[in-house]
Amino acid sequence: MSSEVDSIIVVTMAEDCGQLTIRNIQVEEVESWLDFVSSMFAFKGVLRDHFAKHYHNDPWRNSDTIFVAQDQPEASQRSCEEMYSSTLRIFQRRIYSQADQLRCGGVGEVCTRPDRRKQGLCRKLLTYAEGQTDFQLLSLHTSSMSAVYRSCGFQSVPLAFKNVTVRAKRYIDFHGILDEAELEGVSQDLVGAVPLFYRVTPADLQDEATVKLLMRMHEEFHRGRFDGPIVRDQVEYWQRWMPCNMRDSGFLLQRSRSKEEDGQEVRGFLSLGYDKWKDLFFLADFFVGSEELTSDGGCHALLTLIAHALAEQGVEEATVRIPASVAATMPQLSRGDGACKVVEGEADLGTMYRAKDGCCLDVLLQESRHLTWPVDSF
Repeated sequence: MSSEVDSIIVVTMAEDCGQLTIRNIQVEEVESWLDFVSSMFAFKGVLRDHFAKHYHNDPWRNSDTIFVAQDQPEASQRSCEEMYSSTLRIFQRRIYSQADQLRCGGVGEVCTRPDRRKQGLCRKLLTYAEGQTDFQLLSLHTSSMSAVYRSCGFQSVPLAFKNVTVRAKRYIDFHGILDEAELEGVSQDLVGAVPLFYRVTPADLQDEATVKLLMRMHEEFHRGRFDGPIVRDQVEYWQRWMPCNMRDSGFLLQRSRSKEEDGQEVRGFLSLGYDKWKDLFFLADFFVGSEELTSDGGCHALLTLIAHALAEQGVEEATVRIPASVAATMPQLSRGDGACKVVEGEADLGTMYRAKDGCCLDVLLQESRHLTWPVDSF
């Protein structure tokens, strides 16, 4: 049973569980809330700093979208932090869908105090949060609670992958020695009608001019081509949020007129991550300019960036996990020069969505176009 007064819900639980208040927190409670969340995730080795960065570096942060179930003060002698029984945060985002943008609430920081688990608090918080916000859909990623979220109306949209074995040194050597005179007699299937004179440099996202250029390129690459990528139209997001998830792994692709000239024109961006448990590199972020897309779907640009990113770490050959929706736009990915090999990868079923107002999820997010990037994860 519940009653709503001034946007606060008082929930009467089972007789031995007492009463709970479900509400959003006030801005002055953020630090106490961070203490609670970090204590709930301490067993996983996740530090408080992780959650603090997720809040303070988020340009769309708002304490109004942090929701808690709290023991009634009169029924408890606990401290303020201990009175939180359960919580979740809704990250305010927009995502690309077809040629449009959708208001999307990302569900994160979900946790419940051990003595309050298996009492349906997550479901109650989700229901309350949905009623307090105007998102067109909610999204989340889970590795172990998909059944719980399915019972709350969420649907899994698979994210398929290709595992691409890249021979970094061979790719750099093969493409690095070619100039216009040497192209005669070389199969265009190997080279492709793409610019040859690329430079790969570390990305400086604190340079505002570079960020604004990347913002435009990111939108051109994703809008109308993929369903699910986060809209990144705030400089603060690039300069504060993304570096937290990239760990200095961002690279710029620059193009010059000749081998001797330093790269001048930014033509693409890549962030490469590493999964130590699977001993697998993964594409954490990638996009290129329109000319690269027109020439070969961005294939040469992608392999150039990956090869140089691997070489920076002293890796001559490695397997890189690439979203299948991106690989599908690059028919030349399995190149004839022996520089890479493509096989099917394991699909991720943990990305889930719940559409509001009777919207059809299959229309909003098509599996073949589905794409999310780890640098946007929350």
